[in-house]
Amino acid sequence: MIANDLNVRRCDLLIHNTKRMCTANLIVTNHEAENFPYCSLAKDYLESYKDPCKLQRLEFDRILCDVPCSGDGTICKGHDMWRKW
Repeated sequence: MIANDLNVRRCDLLIHNTKRMCTANLIVTNHEAENFPYCSLAKDYLESYKDPCKLQRLEFDRILCDVPCSGDGTICKGHDMWRKW
């Protein structure tokens, strides 16, 4: 599993929280999602070092996007929020 966030503080928080859950199969990256780097995996490191064509490209089978909150739910619940907003 690869988790990516542009905000470094959120990456640190993600690492801290997943350590508590003993997650062993997680890579946390800090990149713009639009320019995410090419990822590859070598089946045999020595062979792929000699021949880059032996690298296997990693592709994502699912993407979960945590989009910024609009705050609509908070405004609907708190009627006095309309005046402050």
